[in-house]
Amino acid sequence: MQFVCEEARWDPHQAATACGAGLWSPLYNQVMMYNHTNPTEVIGDLAKSWDLSDDGMSYTFVLHEAKWSDGMPVTAADIGFSLDRMVEEGQPRPRVKSIAPYYASSEVVDPRTLKVNLKFANAPAFLQYLAVDYMKVLPKHIADQHPDKTELGEFLNVPENGVGSGNMVFKSYLRGDRYVYERNADYFKAPLPYFDAHHAFFITEKTRVIAAYKTEQGLMANIGATSLQPRDYTTAEAQMDNKVNLHVMVPTTIINVIMNFTKPPFDDVRLRKAVQLASDRLAILNTVNAGFGKVGTPFFPDSWMTPADEVVATWPGYRYVDKNTGEPVLDYYGKEVGVDVVKDPRDIEAAQNLMKEAGFSPDNRVRVFVVSQTGTWTSVSQLLQQHLKEIYMDLDINQVPSSESFAAMASGEYEITGNPHGANIIDSDDLFNVVYTPGGARNQLNWEDPRINDFFARSSKEFDPTKRQQTIWEAGDILRQGEGHWMGVIWGASWHFLVSERIKNFSPPQTLQQGMMHEHLWLEDSSGFN
Repeated sequence: MQFVCEEARWDPHQAATACGAGLWSPLYNQVMMYNHTNPTEVIGDLAKSWDLSDDGMSYTFVLHEAKWSDGMPVTAADIGFSLDRMVEEGQPRPRVKSIAPYYASSEVVDPRTLKVNLKFANAPAFLQYLAVDYMKVLPKHIADQHPDKTELGEFLNVPENGVGSGNMVFKSYLRGDRYVYERNADYFKAPLPYFDAHHAFFITEKTRVIAAYKTEQGLMANIGATSLQPRDYTTAEAQMDNKVNLHVMVPTTIINVIMNFTKPPFDDVRLRKAVQLASDRLAILNTVNAGFGKVGTPFFPDSWMTPADEVVATWPGYRYVDKNTGEPVLDYYGKEVGVDVVKDPRDIEAAQNLMKEAGFSPDNRVRVFVVSQTGTWTSVSQLLQQHLKEIYMDLDINQVPSSESFAAMASGEYEITGNPHGANIIDSDDLFNVVYTPGGARNQLNWEDPRINDFFARSSKEFDPTKRQQTIWEAGDILRQGEGHWMGVIWGASWHFLVSERIKNFSPPQTLQQGMMHEHLWLEDSSGFN
């Protein structure tokens, strides 16, 4: 098995990225999970059954008879403790706190039955979130030995300290090199898992990746990342002698621009709107992602949450025209910017007018301090630097490690930055939770619009699909005006799995944050692997 990134946080509730979850997910379980062979279906993991009360205000979960790796039974108290910990105030919970809008409290009915109380009836997204790989159930009896919350987090971040119930048991880990897990012989889902062990190696250099899969020393990656770039997709399988299958995931990661609305120059909404209008999303998609994906709409593309592509192509900021005729182009995917199409001049003119209203001009330009994390966003910021020159804006790009970028985003020490969001679930609630409402992991300076808060409150409780769609489209119409702190640039289809032909029963998950336990996979021919 290959892995290409890692995170220092082995406490699932503190983890922020799939780089961490891919390491420890096989060691633990959730209450619910996404069906590995039908990835849109939510099924039970630790939960054997679950029932919603008549008033829709509580779920009752009955648990499987599972054990922790130290031999203690998994109980309802463990789940109640874990849910409470996910929503703890003042503690780092970048992913798991997504259940906070729905989760009220838990009541232990008996050792294998838990009643979970909701903040409002039904809460459609609640079970979806419980199925995401970060929502791990942790052992309360271990936590009881570490009553200080901060100290408990530090203890759980040491990989050797983990006590899990998952299909694999931790054996060893060497950062930047390898990890080894062995099959949990006492797993409650026998005959799962089918693998006897996970032997994973840190391989990031492209030629080594290709060689590893070609020689079958690597059979798959632990998450949907192998270090291949979208431009490599069309030749990847042939380069590896067709011994692997390439599975490209649907675009559920949005690359973005975050503007600091709390201080100049972006405390002036006109500048934020100008960036929204002038950014050349299609050029960025084609350059950074080889055309794989979609332009950065407020909600998920190719879904009920976003109008059809030909409608999006009429939105200011998303418009393109034929380079030769100047006529609007509504089907611009696959076309080359500067050759086939160009940004609609009306959008550039509108952006320039906003900048002039704010006091800027070709002779009085604004300099913008940009904090750019290494990787994809550096390329994005460099392209934006070119695009925004046309509207009298000069980007001063400061490239820093991801850790410094995260710190700047939290402190507000930037004017423009960006941090791609890999969705937890394919639902508008996820973007409201993370981006568009105060306290979200991508809204740390707490931008707020009462209208958007109201749309979230109404849509999260709405069961009628037509009414819910109307609500989300109305929210999107507001968000795409550019008044907020966040601008979607592209929805990237950059996550992918390389899977050996020898591995069976694989289906790619919906998002990068799901489907990392791998308990259902088997090896058709295990010769050469002991």
